[in-house]
Amino acid sequence: MARPFKQGLDYFPIDVDIFDGAKIKELNFKYGYLGEIIYIRLLTLIYRNGYYIEKTVPAVAKQLVRLIGTSVSGKDNLIE
Repeated sequence: MARPFKQGLDYFPIDVDIFDGAKIKELNFKYGYLGEIIYIRLLTLIYRNGYYIEKTVPAVAKQLVRLIGTSVSGKDNLIE
């Protein structure tokens, strides 16, 4: 019996110095810790399905709001 086809990845590596990069530092400066969380959540959404997402930006933003919750940020439109 053949192994069933698996879509996406089970895990993906993250460098231990991810938060020392210039792009992540800028993200943190502009949006605080919530920007970092959104970045990590977005990576998990992407890699769960493979290497890209076939959704519109508003659809992904809505999904991120549902995952993270608006009560954490206090700003409903931060992700949108």
